[in-house]
Amino acid sequence: MFKTSWAGNRRVNIQNDHGKAKEYQVRQVLAAIAKKEAEDGDEA
Repeated sequence: MFKTSWAGNRRVNIQNDHGKAKEYQVRQVLAAIAKKEAEDGDEA
């Protein structure tokens, strides 16, 4: 379980599915990364 830095539901749960992440989990992580990059860009 990883936590993100924004308010609300900040968790991204990565579960092992035979050595791989599930497709929807990958989408969640990519969305979290994009959101974090957008926030960091706003502060620059």
